[in-house]
Amino acid sequence: MEVAGPQLNLMRCYMELAPWRQAVGNGRQALGDARTARALDPKYPKAWYREGAAHQLLQDWEEAAATFYEGFSLFPANKEFEVAFKQAMEEGRKAHQAAKAAAATAAGNDS
Repeated sequence: MEVAGPQLNLMRCYMELAPWRQAVGNGRQALGDARTARALDPKYPKAWYREGAAHQLLQDWEEAAATFYEGFSLFPANKEFEVAFKQAMEEGRKAHQAAKAAAATAAGNDS
């Protein structure tokens, strides 16, 4: 089903809200806006990308990577998804290593 009329206008509003909320650091609202836009038109690549970007802002690397991967699966010609997926995976790996090191340091301080 093609999105048209009021539903298209509503989707566009949510699509434009998401980056503004991200710009001011409001990741939760940006994520909600992107998810709403994607629900209104799941065939719109930008909605998928903005959802992944909101997860990145929230440093939810696993969800960011999953969203970008799914976006790349749906829109393989859009190489931005592939780049963003790899970036989210790398950031997630770094965050995991940092958490592991912090846990080891905390365990060492408890002795």
